[in-house]
Amino acid sequence: MKDIRRMNVGLTRAKSSLWILGDSRALMQGEFWAKLIDNAKQRNLYTQGDVLSMLQKPSHTLRPALPNAEYREV
Repeated sequence: MKDIRRMNVGLTRAKSSLWILGDSRALMQGEFWAKLIDNAKQRNLYTQGDVLSMLQKPSHTLRPALPNAEYREV
């Protein structure tokens, strides 16, 4: 994203939290993204992870908290 105004609109719409998922090596090529990533690292708000494994279906089922409640697989 080369237009800083569009980036600003996208980043400031968050109400309570903001997650940015992407390849930081690619994002660091952009001046504004590099600044954002550096700032997140300085404030200990940057983490690394395997995005694909985060999106996989969990291997467990949530059980109801109430005796007569239904449960569903997630």
